[in-house]
Amino acid sequence: MPDDISIGLRDSALAESSIGSHSRPGAIGRVAGAAKSFLNGLDSCCRAILVAALIAELGIILIEIFSRFWFHQSLLWADEAAKMFLSLTAFVGGALAYRSRHHTTVEFLTGKLSEQSRTLVAIGIDGLILVTAVVVGKVSLDLLEIASMSNTRCV
Repeated sequence: MPDDISIGLRDSALAESSIGSHSRPGAIGRVAGAAKSFLNGLDSCCRAILVAALIAELGIILIEIFSRFWFHQSLLWADEAAKMFLSLTAFVGGALAYRSRHHTTVEFLTGKLSEQSRTLVAIGIDGLILVTAVVVGKVSLDLLEIASMSNTRCV
């Protein structure tokens, strides 16, 4: 029982010190606030890009259907453009969903862990995702460099 009281006192002292630190933000608080506002602005821009991409993809698909039905001809670029907009929607939408924690998760195992263990697992998963993104980015730059050296014939 005394341990519970001391933990409660430490928690309340910690809460009071953190409340005091929020009322007088230091340099770190200002930098964190600026970073958060930048990321929120970037989030809004990405959401606008997603809406535009979805509308453009829908428009391209409808134009393709219309041209095939009425003119019996297909647009050569419609399929490629629709695939590019779909890829844009998947990757940018996935990043936005991950940032706002709206992505699909399986909490069967982590639901049985303590709060501290869940936090450590979440940090580990975020680190793994960061490493994966860096590796994929590096490999894709190498592949782009290789593709830039290839010659394609003009038809």
